[in-house]
Amino acid sequence: MTDIKFDFDNEKLVQPNDKSAIKDFKSNLEKIANGTLTIAKGTSALIVGIVKSQSITQSLINRIKGDDNYAPKHINTITKMFCRDLIGVTDFNGFDKVKKQGLKKAMKIAVAMVLRGCIGENDKNQNTTTSGGVWVNSAKFSTGDKAELLRMKIFNSDELSVNGIKAMTIKSLASFSDIVLGFKSSSTGSDVKIAFDNAFKLISKEDKYNNVFEDLPNDCRLLWAEWSRKLSAIDNQLNAIQDVSKLYKNK
Repeated sequence: MTDIKFDFDNEKLVQPNDKSAIKDFKSNLEKIANGTLTIAKGTSALIVGIVKSQSITQSLINRIKGDDNYAPKHINTITKMFCRDLIGVTDFNGFDKVKKQGLKKAMKIAVAMVLRGCIGENDKNQNTTTSGGVWVNSAKFSTGDKAELLRMKIFNSDELSVNGIKAMTIKSLASFSDIVLGFKSSSTGSDVKIAFDNAFKLISKEDKYNNVFEDLPNDCRLLWAEWSRKLSAIDNQLNAIQDVSKLYKNK
């Protein structure tokens, strides 16, 4: 098969029919950049907005991928096109780093959802949850997707029934997109990262730890204050670094 190089300069994304979508894209990127309480909601709304805009199509994804296996460079290309063609960002390298990383994360998930056509909705015709999740239709998943999601305990067998509609968190959707795209699972890294991943996976289970402190096991409550102090110190340091970066950004 002949490998035809994708013509980035001359390919353009289709503009959304709903022109308010562009404003929503920018608004949701602001939510991602502005704080932890709005990150999940901004990300989920951005994912749904990208999918429903139909600006990112299977045809486009396949042309960018060519004969290669899916790779992060393909997500990067789509993200650059999105910035250039839809939200007016021509200097991708100079684009706000927080927004860029948030957009890449959302784009990877959106691409996987476009490939599977699996966006779902609840009985109120909503695509997102109030806590920042996204409704998906598991009937659209491949057999391989289902097997891996069961193995990772993201879904159970009942939820993967023919008409299985389920709300997935951004973290679970990130794992799902890795499965669809054949990316290596991101649940690796340093000992601290793996420990954090495991801890947050446990305390993010809405059926057990909906109200984090009150629902924690008794033997964990004494540790919570120390965790909070340590995380607060890290957060303060990161905010200080970000403030300094903003101060010297245009110097």
